[in-house]
Amino acid sequence: MEKIIERSKQSVFSIFAMLITLLSFVLLSLQITFISILWGFSFFFSHFSHKLTEHEVSHHL
Repeated sequence: MEKIIERSKQSVFSIFAMLITLLSFVLLSLQITFISILWGFSFFFSHFSHKLTEHEVSHHL
């Protein structure tokens, strides 16, 4: 009986460890996606504002 309890404890622990690993992987991928999206937005925005200012300067001249 004790062996069965020990085995179930081990299996529960392994399942728990797997879940934690999976969760950390998901969080990491989400973080990477979020950062890349933010980076893309900032890059696009800076490019867009640069074009706008260039247009304004050429317009004034």
